[in-house]
Amino acid sequence: MSKKIFIYLFFYIGLPGLCAGAVPSAWEYFQTFESKDKGLVCVRLSDKLLDKAHFSLKDLRLFDSSGQETPYVIEWPQKQAQAWLQAKIKNSALQKNKTIVSVGIKSTRAYDAIELQTPARAFIKSVTVSGSSDNKTWRVLAKNAPVFHQANGAGSQRIEITPSQYPLLRIVIDDQNAPPVPVTGIQVHLVSSSYALVEKQTLEWKAQEVGMETTHLDIQLLNRHVFVQDVLLTVNTPLYKRRVQVFVPQVHGNETVRQKIVESAVYRVPAEEGKSHEWNQVDIEQRLRSNRFYLTLHNQDSPPLALEQIKVRTVPVFLAFYAQQEQYALAFGNPVAEAPVYDLKKTKIKAGQKNTTPLKAGPVQKNLLFKKPKILPAVQEVGGVIQTEDWTYASPVKLGEGDVHELELTPFVLAHARPLLQDLRLIADNRQVPYLLERLPYKRRMSLNAVPMHVKNKPSLSRWTLTLPYDHMPVKSLTAKGPDALFQRQIHVYEEVKDSRGQKHRSALGSAQWRSAAMKSGTHERVYQVSLVRSPVTRTLYLETDHGDNQAIEFTDFQITYPVVRLVFKTSQPHVFLCYGNPKASQPQYDIALAAQSLLSAEKSMAVLQAEEEVKTSSWWTFAEPSKAMRAVFWVVMILVVLGLLFVIAKLLPETK
Repeated sequence: MSKKIFIYLFFYIGLPGLCAGAVPSAWEYFQTFESKDKGLVCVRLSDKLLDKAHFSLKDLRLFDSSGQETPYVIEWPQKQAQAWLQAKIKNSALQKNKTIVSVGIKSTRAYDAIELQTPARAFIKSVTVSGSSDNKTWRVLAKNAPVFHQANGAGSQRIEITPSQYPLLRIVIDDQNAPPVPVTGIQVHLVSSSYALVEKQTLEWKAQEVGMETTHLDIQLLNRHVFVQDVLLTVNTPLYKRRVQVFVPQVHGNETVRQKIVESAVYRVPAEEGKSHEWNQVDIEQRLRSNRFYLTLHNQDSPPLALEQIKVRTVPVFLAFYAQQEQYALAFGNPVAEAPVYDLKKTKIKAGQKNTTPLKAGPVQKNLLFKKPKILPAVQEVGGVIQTEDWTYASPVKLGEGDVHELELTPFVLAHARPLLQDLRLIADNRQVPYLLERLPYKRRMSLNAVPMHVKNKPSLSRWTLTLPYDHMPVKSLTAKGPDALFQRQIHVYEEVKDSRGQKHRSALGSAQWRSAAMKSGTHERVYQVSLVRSPVTRTLYLETDHGDNQAIEFTDFQITYPVVRLVFKTSQPHVFLCYGNPKASQPQYDIALAAQSLLSAEKSMAVLQAEEEVKTSSWWTFAEPSKAMRAVFWVVMILVVLGLLFVIAKLLPETK
């Protein structure tokens, strides 16, 4: 027992103490480890290290116990290329209720999956795959595996089989429930060395938007900068097929938008004997800069999936170096460090190929000698001088702690700024504060007050009046709750706008067909959605539907969705204002876009907008829209003026003889 305590004290107290003094004060964190082997060894870099270090690991340094910097090589996970081999179709025959395809394979490597190639675009089939070496004895490699394709793009023609090296394959496609589909080719997936998968991480997620057609999930990883192999979904829905898209934050100019990196499908389809086949894995196979990514499930007309759990599998990163001593320290967390250049040639070491187990460093520790450098010194806090006379509104910004801040725009700002937000300016001491515009992929919801209207002479028509808080609200969609029963209605959303003569006319905003094929009774409800083709100009919307000869359907809980937009900026000024509402302003151009990744990766505090202030009064020549009485008075005055002028002109003319 005393020996274990001694080892524990040495590893967690003695060894860090020996190496901590070797870590320079410019590095905030370090990890220590011991190497009993001399020569070429490798160390597994922990996820905590990857999170706190720079994405490229340019700030990573390896020091021995004397403080000498030791050269190293990073062994990055390599994205595995899909090794597919086109097989030769020897024969394809249609028999009673089935299609039999005979395939020949010439390869010295094993294969673990096949993929059917077909031009058909709407089908679902059950497939059995068997392998043979002599064309006499056949072994079943996959039984009743589903393949399908839908018109919306979701589908899977891949069949996982037992890893084999048979030169002959027999593929039997069940045609009992649907006409045969043509098979134009067969590909086999060759087995190759897989990633060294480590642990599964159970993730937290937020359903930012669950609409009638899509579900958007905001998923948080435990750490940044990790290499994600795949995402595993646990679904508590009996049968389903969904198209899945994965997005990550991406910087474009001064804006942060989402970029699609993966498109796949998940499904659970019925099989024989009451069983089912499922595929709930979404392959990513790349390193993510952020600890956040977004998952979009396309539900079409089906209800959202009942997700119970989301997990990811990650791939480790290794560091290889020539060990000459026993104690070493990994130092990281220096935002101003440049990437080192060593005379160490690129090695071909892989952790799985070494005879010894890769070394594992101790826990991440804070360097007590650390002197915090200026955060993002290359990022300028101030821009050019600005005159605010042309801006209509200004809102004080309440800043949090730190120098890097994140500010979410309120509905008032979104409604009163220009549509592309090019008139937004952060101002401190009459100078601009450069910022990045971050457009998040999910949306906020806002409940509306809906008033049903009676339409004269049209008893089959139902109409609701919806009131927005502001004009020019950037509304993306409108949702309502309705019965999950058998019905179908065409929904129209519009507003009434005035033309140049002041006459109102209907302007369409969007339409959709709300329908439910559920044979249910009672009080079951679901959410229906209409996507708007443009943002409304006024604050009054109308939703209308014609029930025809059917009973009227009641809709409740009307809500709108609007985009989530944030400004990311750096400032140490105590008083900052956000100005907006300038129709002449153009898109600002800031050098801060060059340091966008560093700014987005930095720790940020949440800033909050205070009460809006109108800083620009109406000009003397600006009038409110005249009423009908004012128009009448105007024309009467104009007629009198014209008559008076004609009278004066008549008096000035000479008399005729």
